Amino acid sequence: MTSQVLFNQFAYVDRLKTGGFSDDQARASAEALAGALSETVATSSQLSAVETKLGGEIAAVEAKLGAQIAAVEAKLGAQIAAVEAKLGAQIAAVETKLVTVGTNLDAKINTTAATLRAEIEKSKSSLLIWLIGLIVGSTITISGVILAALRAFGKVP
Repeated sequence: MTSQVLFNQFAYVDRLKTGGFSDDQARASAEALAGALSETVATSSQLSAVETKLGGEIAAVEAKLGAQIAAVEAKLGAQIAAVEAKLGAQIAAVETKLVTVGTNLDAKINTTAATLRAEIEKSKSSLLIWLIGLIVGSTITISGVILAALRAFGKVP
């Protein structure tokens, strides 16, 4: 970089001479300082140019990163959608199985209830017949006991 730093070598040489430097020493020092300043100091226009260049590079990196981030987001969005679809299908299959199991259980419960009702009705009939037989047998037994008692006491011939 070349600079346009304002450096008055003559005034610098005069100051060095006043300070005790010889003419040759003061000139050599002034030339060395002028060379160093021209090689190491940047001007404001040079700094502006570097700033502009860096700003452009930063913008390019930001754009590239933005595009990469958008691509990753799109890819992740697609993967998430695929997983959601797969889970949705699996959930639907489980729900269908649950409905089938529920329907089968309802059918088994209804069949078992009908079988139990039939057995209860059958048992009622058997119990009723047994109870009538018990009542008739008890009545005959009691009548026989009463008749035997009456005969024993001579009340019935």
